[in-house]
Amino acid sequence: TESLPKGRLEELIKSVGGQYNAWTSYDYTCYYSQVPSSKLELVMAIEADRMANLKLDPEEIEREREVIRQERRSSVENNVVTAGLEKIQAKAFPASGLNHQVIGWLEDINRISVEDLKRHYENYYAPNNAVLVVAGDVDVGEVKALTEKYFGAYERREIKRPLFVVDRQEAEIVEEFKMYTNIPITFMLYKTPAGNHPDALALEIFLDILVNNQSSRVKQELQNKENLILEAGAGLYNLRVPGYALVYFVPADESLVEEAREAFDREVARIINEGITAEEFQTVKKATEKKLIFAQWEIESMAYEIGLNQLSYNNPELYKEQLIYLNQLTAEDLVAIAGKYFLKDNRTVGNIIPVKE
Repeated sequence: TESLPKGRLEELIKSVGGQYNAWTSYDYTCYYSQVPSSKLELVMAIEADRMANLKLDPEEIEREREVIRQERRSSVENNVVTAGLEKIQAKAFPASGLNHQVIGWLEDINRISVEDLKRHYENYYAPNNAVLVVAGDVDVGEVKALTEKYFGAYERREIKRPLFVVDRQEAEIVEEFKMYTNIPITFMLYKTPAGNHPDALALEIFLDILVNNQSSRVKQELQNKENLILEAGAGLYNLRVPGYALVYFVPADESLVEEAREAFDREVARIINEGITAEEFQTVKKATEKKLIFAQWEIESMAYEIGLNQLSYNNPELYKEQLIYLNQLTAEDLVAIAGKYFLKDNRTVGNIIPVKE
C-alpha cells in the first residue's frame, strides 16, 4: 500500500517480536498476526490498510506469478500424490471449484491479469465479507474502539460470488492414470455434506475406525493380515458447501490393485451390515472428544476455529454443538450414517498405475 511499501509490513511485525502469515483455502483467505497485546493497534491498522489500499504493481505481480508457478510445480506437478489426487478431483467435481488443488490450474495462473486481480480485490475485500477475530490478553472495549477507528468508515458492498455447486453423482466413476511412480496408489473420493451438517463429525469417527488408526479395520485386515497394501489413510474435507471424504491406500503390487479395492469394499460392507464393537466405538469417540477439548486450550486454534465457523456457517459456537452431538452419538447412529455416504454410486475411484518405462 502507499503506507506500507514492499517489505515494510514484515519489518513492523518482526520489530515488535511478532509473526504473521496468510493462507488460502477453497473459499476463504486468512491473514494471521501474532503480536504482544500492547501492539494490538498496530495489527488493526495493518489489516484495515490491507482491506482498502492495495497497490497492484504489474512488475511485482509477474515476480509473484513465477513464485506461484514454482510452488505449483513442486507441490502438485512433481508430487505424484497431489498430482494424482487433482486428476481424480477433476473427474469427481467437473463443474465445481473442487476440480483442482487450491493453488489452481497452471493455465489460470498464467492467464490472470492485473484487471482480474483488481476486480477480485474490489469485489471481495469489504468489511461485510470479512470476519475479524481477536484473541488473547485484550480488553473487549478496546478491541471494539479500535475496530471502529480503523474500519468504521468502510462501506458495505454487494458481494458478487459465483455459485459453488457440487453435482449429484448417479453412478461410480473409475479412472486409471499412468504416472511416473514406483508403486500404485488408489484414491477414493466420497461426496459428503457441508461441514456444519451433524453427519460430518460422525464421518470423521467412521474414518478413524475404518482406516486411520493402527487398530483400524483396513490396516488390520488389508495391511497386517492379508499383505495387500503397504499404507492407507483418510481425511474429511469440510466446506460451507458439500465436500468429500478421501480414502487412499498403496497396494503392495500393481497386480493387487483390484483385489485391494475389493477387500476395502468388503470391510466397509462388514461395518454397515454387522456394525462395530462397543470397544471400537468408545475408543475412537473418546479420542475425538479429547481432540475437540484440547483444541480449546490453544488460543490460536480456538481463534481460528471460531472465526472459520462464523465465516462458513454463521455459527461461531459450532464447536460446542459438536461436543453435545458427540455425547449423544451411538454406535448404531454411526453405522447408519456411514451407510448413507460410503456407497459405490457416491464415489470416484482413481488408480495411479506406474509407467513401465
